Amino acid sequence: MMKQAWVFLLVIFPICIASCGPALLTPSPVPSPSPLPSLLPTCLPAPGDFYSNNEGTNKQATLLADTIYGGLFIGALGRNDTVGMNHARSQASQFFTYEVKRWTSASQEISFSDGSKARIFVTFISPQLIRAAALAHAMLGDIEGHNLNAYTARGLKRLDRRNEYLFLVTVQSEAAANSQEQIAFSTDLFALKGTSGLPIRHIRHDHFLDTPILLSQGHLAGFIYFPLTQQINETCSSVLDEERDSYLILTMSHVKIGNQHQTLTFEIPFISPALFDNETIPTPLPNLNLTAEEFTPSNQLAPLATFSTNPEEFWKQFTRFVWKKLTFDGLVSE
Repeated sequence: MMKQAWVFLLVIFPICIASCGPALLTPSPVPSPSPLPSLLPTCLPAPGDFYSNNEGTNKQATLLADTIYGGLFIGALGRNDTVGMNHARSQASQFFTYEVKRWTSASQEISFSDGSKARIFVTFISPQLIRAAALAHAMLGDIEGHNLNAYTARGLKRLDRRNEYLFLVTVQSEAAANSQEQIAFSTDLFALKGTSGLPIRHIRHDHFLDTPILLSQGHLAGFIYFPLTQQINETCSSVLDEERDSYLILTMSHVKIGNQHQTLTFEIPFISPALFDNETIPTPLPNLNLTAEEFTPSNQLAPLATFSTNPEEFWKQFTRFVWKKLTFDGLVSE
C-alpha cells in the first residue's frame, strides 16, 4: 500500500489566498476579443531551476515549508499508536490545507437565472504545495524506512524537466432541477502574466475545458499548462520574473456564462508574502484528531455557501478534492 502511495506521488508532480480577495468577474467589452501574442518557442532551462531551486526569491517560503513538512514527518516516525498517527495526520492535513489555500484564487459566486450557482477556482502547483502533497502521501501508510527529502527532490527535478507551470482549474457547481445552464471557456484566450511582463499563451490544457460544461455535471477539474521558459532573441528566459513579479495573473477571456461573455481574472501572490508583511506558515495544532478515513483524497466538495459561512470546513474539503485530482490525473511518469 505504501509503495503504491509513493508511486502515485511521483505521478502527480508535474496548486491568492482568501485575503487576496475574490477573482474579478467583469463583462467582456467586445464580443470578439483581440488574439493573444504568438507562443514563442520553449527552451531548456538552465541549472538551478524553478521547482528545485531553493535560492530564488521564494527562498523564504520554501524554507518555511521545509521546516514544517520535515518536522511533521520526523515527528510522525515515532508515533506507532492510533491516536498519535491521527494527530500526525491532522497536522499534515492542516499544512496541506494552508498551502492549497495559499496558492488558490477563487472567482465570485456566479448566479444563473434558474437559480443555479457556480464558482471557479485556479490553483497553482507550487514547489511549496508539492512538499505538502508529499507529506500527505507519506502519511497514508507505513512511513518507516522512507526518505521523504530524497523522494520530494526527485519529484521537483522531474517537474523542472517538464518545463511547464501547472494550474488546476476547478468548476464547482450547484445546479437547479433540470438545469441546462452551462459555462463555456474560450481555451485559445487563456493567458498568464506576472506583474512585470506580457501575457503568455498556454501550451495545452485538459480536454474537459474544450466543451461547454453543464452545471448538472457536478464538480469538474483539469489542468492548464504554461511554458516555464521561452526563447527570446537567442536567450532562454524564464516566463515569470521572481525578482519583480509579486503576483501570478491568469486571465480567461470571453468565457460564456449563461447568455453573457465574461472575463475572469485570477491573482495569486507569487513572491512570498513574508517579504511584505512577515507572514509565516502557521504551525499545525498538535492534538487534533483526524482518522485515516477522513485523511483521504475525495471527489466531494463542501456546499458553495460554506466558502463564506464556514471557510475552515470549505478549504479542508477543497484540499481533499485537489488531492484527488492530483493523484487521479497523473502528470509525470516514473
